[in-house]
Amino acid sequence: TGPFVLQKWDRKVQRTYVKNPTYFVAGKPHLDQVNVLIMSDPASLLAAFRTGQLDAMAPNDQNYASLISTNPDAVVREQLGLTVNQIMFNAAKEPFDDYRVRKAIAMAWDREGMGKTFYASSTFALSGPFPSTLFGGMTPEEAQKAIPYDPEAAKKLLAEAGFPNGFSAEMLTTDAYGPAFVNQAQWVQQDLKDIGVNVTLK
Repeated sequence: TGPFVLQKWDRKVQRTYVKNPTYFVAGKPHLDQVNVLIMSDPASLLAAFRTGQLDAMAPNDQNYASLISTNPDAVVREQLGLTVNQIMFNAAKEPFDDYRVRKAIAMAWDREGMGKTFYASSTFALSGPFPSTLFGGMTPEEAQKAIPYDPEAAKKLLAEAGFPNGFSAEMLTTDAYGPAFVNQAQWVQQDLKDIGVNVTLK
């Protein structure tokens, strides 16, 4: 139902989208094709943008200041968006079938710290499963109140659930969008290690 249809996907290289001929808005989209390049090296991404090889980009937040200072004509758009910074559980599998374990992991994740480390906006905050821009979504403040960052309380929940010494688990992540997701998964890995949950990233 969207304006573009995925035509081709070369993993870790490029995704090609073409105009949806049955799009419900007459006369749109205006573009016949959109190519999304997957560039894992931030320096190469910046260079491609500066030399006009890219029409738009989502910069690594560590490179944001450099991008703005060296590209005064760049048009910057910032908005609250739907990110994929999520920890999803297989709730049919032990120990994640226990709500106390899932809540403990959520409480051990320093969402605010990760946001300030990886994102340029000083007001960035991870909220709930979906943000307040969508109907029923929680604001960051509501999300923090519902599941506060509290490693000590997380340890108590694990003990109540029968894991006073923690446990080991595997977490699946991806480098398909560059190193940022892996770096953030490593952040979560360290947060969980602090409450005795030893995570292996795959």
